[in-house]
Formats: sequence, C-alpha cells, structure tokens
Amino acid sequence: MTKSKTTSSFRFEIDFIDLLNTWSFVSKKEKGVLLQDAFREYAKMKHNSDIAQKVNIILESLKED
Repeated sequence: MTKSKTTSSFRFEIDFIDLLNTWSFVSKKEKGVLLQDAFREYAKMKHNSDIAQKVNIILESLKED
C-alpha cells in the first residue's frame, strides 16, 4: 500500500485490488464493507500484541516468497 498525493487516501497494490474484488464477488459483500471489517479486526489484533506479532511474522514470510 502506498500513500497517494492527498493526505487522506491510499493507493492499494493491484494484487490487493484483485483479491478484494474476488472476495467481494465470492462473499457478495461490498468492498467498502470488507475493508471496514478488515480494519476492525486489525484494530482488535493491535490490542492483543501476541496475535499481532504472529500475524506480522506470517506477513513477512509471505513477502519473502
């Protein structure tokens, strides 16, 4: 994810957009709703640092592939 020129928006990578579109189609949920759910889960995760650390390790290992 990269920050766009405006301070209130971000530009997502094309792979993420493809995943979001696919998940929206499969789940029949709007993309905005999916993003809100994801951010809520992320906020909950931040309160439990043990889970956050495990997720970050997984994300880093995925980036290496």
